[in-house]
Amino acid sequence: TSTNAKFSIFNETSFSVAAGDSHIVVVRYTPTIAQSDTGTLRIFPSGYPAEKVYLRGTGKTPVAIINVTPTSLSFGSITVGKTSDLILNIRNIGQLGLNVANITHSNNHFSITGPISFTVPPGETYPIMASFSLNALGIQNDVLSIYSNDTTNNPLNISMTGSGTSTLLPEISISPFELRFDSIAVGQSDTLSLRLYNLGASNLNVTGMSTTDSAYSVLNVNSFTISAGDSINALIRFMSTYDGRQQGFLTISSNDPNENLLSIRLTNAPKILVGVESEERQIPESYHLFQNYPNPFNPRTRIQYAVVSNQLVSLKVYDILGRELKTLVNEIKQPGTYEVEWDASNLPSGIYFYRLISARYSAVKKMVLLR
Repeated sequence: TSTNAKFSIFNETSFSVAAGDSHIVVVRYTPTIAQSDTGTLRIFPSGYPAEKVYLRGTGKTPVAIINVTPTSLSFGSITVGKTSDLILNIRNIGQLGLNVANITHSNNHFSITGPISFTVPPGETYPIMASFSLNALGIQNDVLSIYSNDTTNNPLNISMTGSGTSTLLPEISISPFELRFDSIAVGQSDTLSLRLYNLGASNLNVTGMSTTDSAYSVLNVNSFTISAGDSINALIRFMSTYDGRQQGFLTISSNDPNENLLSIRLTNAPKILVGVESEERQIPESYHLFQNYPNPFNPRTRIQYAVVSNQLVSLKVYDILGRELKTLVNEIKQPGTYEVEWDASNLPSGIYFYRLISARYSAVKKMVLLR
């Protein structure tokens, strides 16, 4: 027993211990206010005097603690007139909800896409998209300031830097951003195609494509050149070597100075959809927002997302300036994987973003409309 209700026995309070054996008793401390507490744990062995264990704990006021990755945003060199995007993940490692009130910066060559005020629950991450564009040569610097209820880091300042060059640079893009193979019998194979695009202004030289798991292999091409504005198709094969999930990564090496090594996830988990396409047969293991497919697209594309519990889900599309264009989903969803189509027939070519928000998950991804 415990003399202080703030200290409680988490597991059983009566048990037997064989000669020479041991037993673990778990004591839980649940403070109600910010102060120090003491107590005594009394153990009553049959036929012996009671044993005492002194307990002490200190309750602290819950606080929000902001943490970001990466800790600085370096956009590298980009061709004048082009745009480079980076994702900044804002994580709450405290015990109280992190309320971000505002995100500011002063240099108009940098921009933030999406909301600049939001709440991040304890243990959760909220990604924001930062962009850099330049219409002249030179180096640009700025500071991104995040204002929140984290009193020790308010504001949290993040340096941003980028430069413009007259050199025509390549820019690699792929579709899809994840290859999900079917579940197949051991010894059987499945093949999927991966489209590689050059969205830059000079030739893209792909110098190698390799996988981290020998169950996956590149069939038709390994090193090649893609002209500016062109694309090429690569075939990736999965050969099942044992029952169960086999995961790996495909790494693509190129002369894109900002994405010299590009990795995409490979998995043989079955692709099961609900709602628009088909009924759910398995509950996803985690929340996820998938890359749209096709990407680039014209004028329609499909967006897939996974939900692991009953949640109010919002899926919205934004332009490069962060203006909301379309609400694709705004309703409570049961556990499952869903897919929705977006029609951009009335919009010009360019970069757009889509953001998924629920109570326990938030993610944003970029897509390209090419006419």
